[in-house]
Amino acid sequence: MSFFSAGSASTSTAAATAGDLSKDIEVQQPPSDSISCLAFSPTADILAVSSWDNGVRAYEVMPSGQTTGKFMYSHDQPVMSVCWSKDGTKLFSGGADKIAKMYDVNTGQSTQVAAHDEPIRHVRWVDQANVLATGSWDKTLKYWDTRSPQPVATVTLPHKVYAMDIQYPLLVVGTAERHICMIHLSNPTQIVRTMQSPLKHQTRCISCFTTADGFALGSVEGRVAIQMVEEKNSAQNFSFKCHRKDSPGSKDQAQVYAVNDISFHHQQGTFSTAGADGTFTFWDKDARSRLKSFDAGSNPISATAFNASGTAFAYAISYDWSKGHIGNVAGHPNKIMLHPVKEEELSPSMAFFASGTSASASSTLGDVTKDIEVPQPPGDSISSIAFSPTADILAVGSWDNAVRGYEVGPGGVTQGKFMYAHDQPVLSVCWSRDGTKVFSGGADKTAKVFDVTTGQSAQAGVHDEPVRVVKWVDQVNVLATGGWDRTVKYWDLRSPQPVASVTLSHKVYAMDVQYPLLVAATGDRQISMVNLTNPGTIYRTIPSPLKQQTRCITCFPTADGFALGSIEGRVAIQNVDEKNSAANYSFRCHRKDTPGLKGQDDVYSVNDIKFHPTQGTFSTAGSDGGFTFWDKDARSRLKSFEATKYPISSTSFNASGTAFAYAISYDWSKGYGGNVTGHPNKIMLHPIKEEEVRKRPPKK
Repeated sequence: MSFFSAGSASTSTAAATAGDLSKDIEVQQPPSDSISCLAFSPTADILAVSSWDNGVRAYEVMPSGQTTGKFMYSHDQPVMSVCWSKDGTKLFSGGADKIAKMYDVNTGQSTQVAAHDEPIRHVRWVDQANVLATGSWDKTLKYWDTRSPQPVATVTLPHKVYAMDIQYPLLVVGTAERHICMIHLSNPTQIVRTMQSPLKHQTRCISCFTTADGFALGSVEGRVAIQMVEEKNSAQNFSFKCHRKDSPGSKDQAQVYAVNDISFHHQQGTFSTAGADGTFTFWDKDARSRLKSFDAGSNPISATAFNASGTAFAYAISYDWSKGHIGNVAGHPNKIMLHPVKEEELSPSMAFFASGTSASASSTLGDVTKDIEVPQPPGDSISSIAFSPTADILAVGSWDNAVRGYEVGPGGVTQGKFMYAHDQPVLSVCWSRDGTKVFSGGADKTAKVFDVTTGQSAQAGVHDEPVRVVKWVDQVNVLATGGWDRTVKYWDLRSPQPVASVTLSHKVYAMDVQYPLLVAATGDRQISMVNLTNPGTIYRTIPSPLKQQTRCITCFPTADGFALGSIEGRVAIQNVDEKNSAANYSFRCHRKDTPGLKGQDDVYSVNDIKFHPTQGTFSTAGSDGGFTFWDKDARSRLKSFEATKYPISSTSFNASGTAFAYAISYDWSKGYGGNVTGHPNKIMLHPIKEEEVRKRPPKK
């Protein structure tokens, strides 16, 4: 089997994380000093290589993977970057001698085509404009017509160029001091946007998406950021840690390595990272997942490149100058390796939520014909519903100032169990873990406790503004309340004063507890996290990963993360620990095609998120009148239900996970003006089939 077709065969270990390097082939007669850049010709399997030995070499790669020298030319000082013309007839290079050269493959001649006042860090050919773009340590970007000794245009940048890439019409430059500059090449002298790098440390490499609507950048601190150009798409931005290794003998400590190169696969749109730790990894940015990792040894990988067909991946094992001259000790190898790419190593993961549909509509659309309506519902909007953890009793809070309890009998038949009142609308209800008490909070600025056994209610807490959320914390026997007075308070039911209080940045809009995690979302789109072993301290605050106002938030059953929904039909899955940030993502939901407007959506609020008590899957419900079950780990939709044309305002699973309650009610997303005559107030009970909420099996 030839080297380049080796990728067509699948293996039984395709799903394993560690990739196989046993068939990788070493290129003969490599440079004698550090390798700075690799670039495959877009028209042939010819690999260009630049080096600190002042040379530019090209190797022709045969079908077997064996290589032969094709040509060589030199600069007066180290060469830092190479690239090809689109037709493969010209090779461009730039280096520490402050010039760029062009090599004609047909004639074998090289000529100077550009000059800067300081070393040229990057060269990129712009085929659509027939110019060479050069980025330099002299803080400029220049464009060159190769027939003229003067640049056709110059752009002054904030600092030295450290990284640069082009995917027409997008040009992105990463400079010193962590600046990122974006240029639309239809207007090549105008920087359309400058931003600070989303990564805290120096930019090491940058690579444009194949779709030209964003880019990936890597830093010296073992981290990669995925960044969209358009600010309106910022919810798709994320970053993750990589190229780190456990420190021997130091628990929870990691050795951190630079991300030296990022290369996108031309056909799949997936990408590679390579680092100073001697490894490279293939990733799927859309699924936010690692596809395959390869450990090539203890020496840095300084540069990488895919060939045009995507069947071979070249990587240079070479000193990367991350530790300066002092790190360039004797014994550092200079190798170029060719890895035959297997298709399964780089195929994107299964498309996730954003695209929305499975193989057919019938496979995702659930049946609500057997759902049962609860009789005698509240007379006004339903704000919150919660099943008892010990019995099939459903507590319901409403804008008619009341809290009701309904007992659900065999067959879904319900009857009233209890009722008590606040002085103003009730906004939240929850239960004690033993099911003997119901807690509620409302616009009357109080929290109440109702004893199911005695039928008596009493005040349990008070705020200066409405109480938006109540949550019982069984492990410490306190009630947590979040108010519009910008505080979270903890209440021992035996005392009229809070045992502790936390001041937040804004009004509490959403809150949840899964011990020891408490997470609160506020009106300024901040998310505050509290470890309840130290309940008076916020240990981490982040801006919401969603651009619009937070509507709901729910902790994972594992207490290591949370899901949040916004008014703009979007959900984010967020891990608490920053080291797990690669597992964070967001997706669209609760949207409908706008009649008569192709490609337009009507966007609805995500009003509630609940996790299934045994499966770990979760539900979302929205103003569109639908609810959906999801598997966050498989990033897949399990089943969708079109229950009504009216909003679903609140939901709850019963303790056994066999019933799902949902409230059809006005959700106040349009204020008082939207509360028109005819809005129903219903509570429905959906009998759950196991296949509707069962987790997807892991990929093999």
